[in-house]
Amino acid sequence: MTDTERRPLVHDGPRIERAVQELLVAIGEDPRREGLVETPARIARAVAEICWGVGRNPEPPPPIRTPGAACECSRGRGSQSPGGQ
Repeated sequence: MTDTERRPLVHDGPRIERAVQELLVAIGEDPRREGLVETPARIARAVAEICWGVGRNPEPPPPIRTPGAACECSRGRGSQSPGGQ
């Protein structure tokens, strides 16, 4: 997948960063404190990654294998050993 395909349809990174800064202040942290300065940007990138599929049509899920059913690799061969025994 390309980077363009992985981006969500709507992603306002700066707005997410401001929201994270506000959250940090609301819990009594200083968003300018060393170790937190880059946190809003990191969280905005994480949100973009987590939500990249929002608004996209999902691909159909892979078929579910029935317990005991032969897998693709053994179809047509049965359960015989390579020598037919």
